[in-house]
Amino acid sequence: MDREVVMVVEDTTADATHLELQLEGIEEVGEIIIAEDGFVALGMLREMDRRGNAFPTLIFLDLRMPRVDGFQFLEAFEHYHPHHRSRVVVVTGSASDPDRIKALEYRSVENYVVKPVFRIDIQRVLRASWDEASGVVRNGRQATKELPSR
Repeated sequence: MDREVVMVVEDTTADATHLELQLEGIEEVGEIIIAEDGFVALGMLREMDRRGNAFPTLIFLDLRMPRVDGFQFLEAFEHYHPHHRSRVVVVTGSASDPDRIKALEYRSVENYVVKPVFRIDIQRVLRASWDEASGVVRNGRQATKELPSR
């Protein structure tokens, strides 16, 4: 089974650590890359691209960050890395409808989750992501594999 390379873009250490711990308990998640804000994340992605390293298949992105916020990250990511198929999940403290609508307008954003985030939330997001990526239909809707309950 292929394990996913996942990037967490989060400026709050406690939130980044919490999300990393939740991800570590999921069998399908392989390498977890932590970036402290959008600026650092874009630099890391640029370097991965330059070296031909594996790009994250999934990026968990906070919206409210210093230097380069989540929306600025999305603009730059979609402009400079249009050929990569990374899927972005916005994980934010903002339950605002305008933020949700704006975030979901980006091509790479496939989900919007309001903090706090727990393993069951991540499993649902991953299942939906795999459903969309696989194109397999189960019970009248897109599906791939079951995630183990933890």
